[in-house]
Amino acid sequence: MRVFVGLPLPDAASEALEALQSDLRAGRHVPPENLHLTLAFLGEVTLPDLEALHLELQQVSWSPFELRLSGLELFGGPHPRALVIEARGGKPLRHLRDKIRSAARGIGLDLPRTRFRPHVTLARFPRDMSTQDATSLGRFLAAHGDAALPAMSVAGFALYRSHLARDGARYEVLADYPATA
Repeated sequence: MRVFVGLPLPDAASEALEALQSDLRAGRHVPPENLHLTLAFLGEVTLPDLEALHLELQQVSWSPFELRLSGLELFGGPHPRALVIEARGGKPLRHLRDKIRSAARGIGLDLPRTRFRPHVTLARFPRDMSTQDATSLGRFLAAHGDAALPAMSVAGFALYRSHLARDGARYEVLADYPATA
């Protein structure tokens, strides 16, 4: 099954991001129930590996920390594929990510080395974005590029299953892992 580990967002943050998305007239919006911050994408994982990972994730020791979502950015270079809001959690966020990746590697999962750019994806765009949509996106970024949400406390992460469909993915929480301190 296709899985990842991420930070769920509090309802207030999801609602604020949904309100922000309502002004965006381009792309496919990520539904509020799917808004999250990915800490480790694990891809296809067998059930025995998933069970072993769950046991390892239960052992991850970490303390709650503060997370800020602010500043919109486009991912994908000259042909943007996604609109995101950047996440700032400093060392505690990076340490949590490193511990989760270490737990996954500890059970034998092969994770690619990737640069960690913490963010929450708000919308996805087709490869061939129309001129009208590009113009609309430009206006949206000019008006909302400095969007910022109030700081939020991160007190848990989750293991998610991703169900792919033609109209986008649907995410299912398989397990929650609260902070240990």
